[in-house]
Amino acid sequence: MGEKSTGFFRQLKAMIIRNLLLKKREKRKTIAEVVLPLYSLAILIIIKILIPNPHFPVINTTSGGFRLFDHFSKYMNHTVAVVPNTTETQIFLDNVNQMWLNMHFEPGLHPINFLLFHTKDDLMSAYWRDPKSIPIAVIFDKEDPLHYPLSYDIRLNPSFEDPPQTTELYSSLANCRENVSHWTSVFPIETGDSCPVNQYIYSGFVALQVLLDYTKIRLDTKRSDIEVPHLQLELFPKEAFTGYWMVAFRVIIPLYMVMALSQFITYLLILIVGEKEKKIKEGMKIMGLRDSVFWISWFIIYAVFTTILSIISCILLFSLQVFQHTNYILIFLLILLFSFSTIMFGFLITPFFDKSRTAGIFANFAVNITSTLYFIQVFIDDSSSIILWIVSLVSSSGFALAMDKALVLDLSGDGVSFDNLWAGPGIPFGGSLIMMAFDTVLYGFLAYYLDSVIPSEHGVKRPPWFCFTVKFWCPNKYPPSIPLANGESGSFDASEEASRDVEPVAREMKGREAIRIVDLCKSFRSCRKPEIRAVNGINLTIYEGQITAILGHNGAGKTTLFNILTGLTAPTTGTALVFGYDIRDPNDMNAIRQMTGVCPQHDILFDHLTPREHLEFFAVIRGIPDSMIEMEVNKTLRDIDLADKADTFAKYLSSGQKRKLSVGIAVIGDPKIIILDEPTAGIDPYSRRHMWSVLQNRRHGKVILLTTHFMDEADILADRKAVVSKGRLRCCGSSLFLKNKFGIGYHLTLVLDTVAREPAITRLVMSHVNKAEKARRHGRELSFILPHNAVDNFAPLFSAIENEIKTRNLRLGISSYGVSMTTLEEVFLHLERDEETDCTMDNLSKKMVRNRALSRSLSLQSKSTSYQSLQNESGVIGNNTEVLNKPVNEGTENNVLHGNENAPLTGVQGLGGFKNFITKPNFKQTLMALLRLRILRMFRDVQKLYIMIVLPLFFAALGLYMNSIQVLETKQNSIDLSGDTYKMDTNIAIFNGTEANLDNFYKALLISGFKDIEEYNGNYSLLLDIKPHMAALNVNIFDDPEFHFTVIYNDTAQHSLPVIVNILNNAMYRLLMYQETGRMVETPIVVKSHPLQQTFQPEGLHFGTLTSALFIGMIFILVPVTLVVDMVYDREIKARNQLRVNGLSFFQYFFTYLIVLGILMVFIFPRIDNPNIHI
Repeated sequence: MGEKSTGFFRQLKAMIIRNLLLKKREKRKTIAEVVLPLYSLAILIIIKILIPNPHFPVINTTSGGFRLFDHFSKYMNHTVAVVPNTTETQIFLDNVNQMWLNMHFEPGLHPINFLLFHTKDDLMSAYWRDPKSIPIAVIFDKEDPLHYPLSYDIRLNPSFEDPPQTTELYSSLANCRENVSHWTSVFPIETGDSCPVNQYIYSGFVALQVLLDYTKIRLDTKRSDIEVPHLQLELFPKEAFTGYWMVAFRVIIPLYMVMALSQFITYLLILIVGEKEKKIKEGMKIMGLRDSVFWISWFIIYAVFTTILSIISCILLFSLQVFQHTNYILIFLLILLFSFSTIMFGFLITPFFDKSRTAGIFANFAVNITSTLYFIQVFIDDSSSIILWIVSLVSSSGFALAMDKALVLDLSGDGVSFDNLWAGPGIPFGGSLIMMAFDTVLYGFLAYYLDSVIPSEHGVKRPPWFCFTVKFWCPNKYPPSIPLANGESGSFDASEEASRDVEPVAREMKGREAIRIVDLCKSFRSCRKPEIRAVNGINLTIYEGQITAILGHNGAGKTTLFNILTGLTAPTTGTALVFGYDIRDPNDMNAIRQMTGVCPQHDILFDHLTPREHLEFFAVIRGIPDSMIEMEVNKTLRDIDLADKADTFAKYLSSGQKRKLSVGIAVIGDPKIIILDEPTAGIDPYSRRHMWSVLQNRRHGKVILLTTHFMDEADILADRKAVVSKGRLRCCGSSLFLKNKFGIGYHLTLVLDTVAREPAITRLVMSHVNKAEKARRHGRELSFILPHNAVDNFAPLFSAIENEIKTRNLRLGISSYGVSMTTLEEVFLHLERDEETDCTMDNLSKKMVRNRALSRSLSLQSKSTSYQSLQNESGVIGNNTEVLNKPVNEGTENNVLHGNENAPLTGVQGLGGFKNFITKPNFKQTLMALLRLRILRMFRDVQKLYIMIVLPLFFAALGLYMNSIQVLETKQNSIDLSGDTYKMDTNIAIFNGTEANLDNFYKALLISGFKDIEEYNGNYSLLLDIKPHMAALNVNIFDDPEFHFTVIYNDTAQHSLPVIVNILNNAMYRLLMYQETGRMVETPIVVKSHPLQQTFQPEGLHFGTLTSALFIGMIFILVPVTLVVDMVYDREIKARNQLRVNGLSFFQYFFTYLIVLGILMVFIFPRIDNPNIHI
């Protein structure tokens, strides 16, 4: 079953089931994945509902308008400040009051209270003392308004009514629209009150202007019967208009839709890159999973998810009338295709990341940032639509463009339909759908290509041109022929065979070569660090039907070698042939993986799957028929002794049980090659021996490679042992070969009586084996090392010892004896010591060899002490050896030989010999150590340093700048309200509703400032069809001295009303003066608007204040939140628990964070010291 290749659809089904189980069991993540997009979309819908429709319909019916004096005394309490305070001015003002009180159409009036000031400075001093005392002021240019041409400034107090800005002539077309019944918002905004030109009415400006002008007319014409004309004021009809907040629609909604509908990409990247980070993805590929199955399975899962999300989104969008005129099928297709392209975009960027959290954050950020490319349509004209097609290659910006077009069409009342699917300007909606589909396919191909060629921490990568090679399109259908040992293969293992430290294989193993490793090297390079050669020219042949153990110290290169053989890491130089397949060829590696089962050093497990589900999944990947999966899974569960834990989630298994499961995954499906990296690490002794039996039963016809740090495991389990040191093959062969080659001899252990004569015993042993060495004396055991070349003398020695035991002739005190051979552990220690000192075995000190072998001289009763002796190095053990070689004095002999087994061995009398060291934690020392730890962690994490120091300073500077712009509005200048204010735009349409001849009146109007006069029929709605006018004038009564006018003013010229009134008053001034005196008025009445300076910050939300508070507030968020991330990480890695176990108090732990927070705040806030900021 080792070389079966599973069908594509079987693997796909297994992967989909696995993915669904993971999504189902990670409920919090799955719920967040579903809820967050809908939550974001709900906020967007609320925004859309709250913002009124920016499309204003035509207003062609009159609303009734205003009477001139309706608002004159509303806010002023009949008080008007006047400059200068002269007799002539007082007389003029008395006449104003007389005209005001005698108006027959405004009965019951109170006189105006005029406050006179000598100079402007006096007026301003009074204003700054009490701004509320001066609601409106009139400043005459001449001290004598009676006899000089009338020219004056009217200065409004912005505390009462905010006057139109004198720096601006025009206002928005959205202003002065009182009819809001057509708006669809929940809270319609009344824009009739937002009408700058009407402030001239509400403030009493125009009323006071008319009173002053007609007072001058009465005085100059000397006609007491002249009265203020009856003026009815109405707004001009308004054309259809799209409000300026359409920009908000076109900015906020497309970008927010991108953000809302792409939330899932964060979780997608965390899942996929997380499996890559934990080496799960490569582990599954090693076990035979196809690349295409991995990607397609995740695409299907998220395609179903996004389809459901798209349906729900469309239901929300249309049920809440975000789209009212658009075909919902087209919006659904747009959202669905965008979701598919976002999935593929996520796949596209996975090759660039090895850390899941970084990938998830970046993916979301990238999607949202790239969506802003759709703003490029602002900078190009309609003829450059090719640029929009190119921009649509970025799916997020293409989606934003399509959503923008849909909004514009829907708000205009047309909507997107199949009829206008290909309508311009720019890229049509149908074109956006095509680009979304094209992006999905393009991203898919790019994801596959980049995943194949971009180097990463895991996996072998292809060359950039791999897709242009014949082998990629026409891979070999059959495995290459395996070279035989007696043929060409001799060149592959020449260096191995030439080494005297490698045991030649038996003749029957020739031709059964399975893996040939040839000059294999792997180097790791990093910036500013020396090159590390993890594997340095290994040559090794591994045979079928054998268990081969790779031994070596930590960092010797064992795991790197296995990673190369399984395709997790690419070799720097050299290669390995696995049944003739070259590991450097990705196509060959796929074939190798079809026959390989791997238990890596780390567990490739899914926390939320059970052992049974793990094995069922990998059984399908392995190609086991469905009918046999259950039987094979149950058999494997019994083999690895996990039958009772078959339905327990992997995250609840112990480390040893997880290791068993990893071994079970490696052996299920009976693969041809089984590679086990420390398979019994963390497993109890009973389970270890059971695991040995399982592996030995599966060895026939297989290639089993394993690494272990248990020498007894390698000795018993492996047929051949290869020792690797510093990336090189040190030796290779069977246990017997290695012991004979590198062993130090045999161990003779004598068990002594209570009274023994150690010198005599030594002489007995030396008389038969003159090169014997005394190893050590321990309790009643005496150990000697006998060299290999003295085997012929062992028989007489053993006979002499046995005779002494039986007869007691020499009274040596020997009760029994035993002989043991060198262990593999001693061989390993010898080789490691040899490697460390760069000495050959022949030159190694015999003294060191003897000391290294002391551990085996002890009986089972004192084996724990033997391990203690292994920790001693040359100095310590050398001293002990010298003691053993010295003559034993009587005191020592009696102490050892007379039954005192509890005599001190190393200067400490058992556990009771240890002194109790009671330490009292030093608060200051602990605090300083923790502070040092916090600061080191902060400064060694560049990203954290950037977030905690650089960003707060940047936000502080930005906040200060935004706060600095919230100054009081600058002092406004005076503006002349005459016909020259709007120059050629001062046109008027007139309807004569009387029988009178108005030719002279028309001439007076033209002389006074109107540039053109056009008659119309009085139809209010008809004013929209004639050319633009500043105003229309309906003459209702023109019977001197009674005049009734209806002034229809255009609000887009925000100073139009006082300009029109000034022209009308000057026309009447000229007309009446000519009638009375027969002369023309040379100097017209001049009126100017000059609002008083504001003494307060305007109420309401100020942009500078808002953004300043936002950026300054970010400082209070960034630093603490980053520290909280540290705390959570401490909990995640269980560091906080470890500190608590070691005596760290709750207060000390959190107090150090508080100190770090205080230090950072002290560092940041002095740099934002500003007199205008109060924090």
